[in-house]
Amino acid sequence: MVPSGFEWPQGVTVNIMWNLWFFGETQRNIGPYRHIHPKDDLKKTKCKVRRTRCYGVINKLVNIAIRGNKMTRIRDVVVQNSQAIFVYSFEKLVILAYEKPRRPEDLVIDSFYERLRIKNLLIDDGAVCSGSEDGSDCEDEDNAV
Repeated sequence: MVPSGFEWPQGVTVNIMWNLWFFGETQRNIGPYRHIHPKDDLKKTKCKVRRTRCYGVINKLVNIAIRGNKMTRIRDVVVQNSQAIFVYSFEKLVILAYEKPRRPEDLVIDSFYERLRIKNLLIDDGAVCSGSEDGSDCEDEDNAV
């Protein structure tokens, strides 16, 4: 459940969205963004689109971490290791998306999603949740992105 009038953030970096995805915003009493359901919690189409894009990028990062043995399930991401997991996956994905990345720490999630889409890097053969783009097919909390 999100507060009335909640809108999915726009213009945030991939790193900020990673943290929102897994930990939410305590100051606004919003839990992990991965638990925000697009059909029930988001009213505007643009918010649903932004959430879908975030899901695509985060899912890709998680799968890189799983393949790299940095984690085995979603519950493995905790405050103490979150940044290490993010940096590991993000560095690998940035290299795939850009020949010579300039200031990758400033990449905005929507722009990064578009780059990954154009380069066909969102297709994942070992997806944690391989069905619906909104994550609604992920019923097992341990594996849900």
